Formats: sequence, C-alpha cells, structure tokens
Amino acid sequence: MVDFWGVVLGGAVTLIGSIGVKWWDEWRQRRALRAAFGAEIEALINIVEIRKHEARAQEWLAKWRKGEDYVPKMYGFDGAKMYEDPVYRSNLDKIGMLGAEAADAVQFYTNMIACRVNLRVFVTGEVKDFSIGKRIEWVESLLAVWQPTKALGLSLVKRLSSRWA
Repeated sequence: MVDFWGVVLGGAVTLIGSIGVKWWDEWRQRRALRAAFGAEIEALINIVEIRKHEARAQEWLAKWRKGEDYVPKMYGFDGAKMYEDPVYRSNLDKIGMLGAEAADAVQFYTNMIACRVNLRVFVTGEVKDFSIGKRIEWVESLLAVWQPTKALGLSLVKRLSSRWA
C-alpha cells in the first residue's frame, strides 16, 4: 500500500512539474513575442516621426490647396516592391499569443500596408500623372488611415510592454 501512495505522489509531482515547466516556457515566449512586436511597432512609428512624413504630407496639401503644381518624390523601396515588417511576417502563426492585443496588432499592420500603398505612387513617380485634386484626395486618405493607426500603435506599444502580460 505504501508503494501505491509513493507512485501516486511521484506521478502527481511529475505532472505538476511538467505543467509548470510548460506554463513557464509559454509565458517566456509570450513575453518575448510581445516585446518584439512592441519594439517593431515603436520603431515604425519613430521612423515616420523622424522622417517627418506626416508634416511633409501636410505641407504638400497646403501647396496644392494654393494651386501649386508641386510633385513630391520619395525614396524607399525598389519600385513596386514594398518591404515587409520582419517581426510580423515571421510570427503570423504565433500572433494569437499576443492575447487581447492580437486583433489590434493585425489592424495596425494592415493599416500600415494601406499607408504604404498610398506612398507607393510618390516613390514610383506615378503621382506626377495625378491632378492636383487627386493628389489632395490621395494624401488626405493616407492621413485618414495613418493618424488613427499611429494612435493605435502607440497604445499597442504601451500595452505590449506591460510587465505582467
């Protein structure tokens, strides 16, 4: 009978220990993933700020509204190729580990793709074929996507960097 309780106790300790190790490993992976996504999102927002894309877009709008036929040129990706975000691209299969922030992360990156589509016409030079009215419409739609995306990204960075998430 003593052997029976020893086996039961040993099995229980082994089971609890293996569950604890698995939980600890998943918690560490989730924390690392959250940190990586938070860092990438913060970097993307910082790059836009450092390059003053939003301010330049406002300057373009002001010039066009005055009737100036200004054609901005941007440099970045190679022609039609749009760069992808490495953390997002490499971790799509794990995005559920972000928990409640997963949906917002997907929305942030989807909106970033939409912004890049708008910016593409400036990089490729296609914008020179747009009327001033179409340029205004194009940049206004870019800003209409970017501004809430920026706010969402800043909120995500804060939430993803939470210590106990």
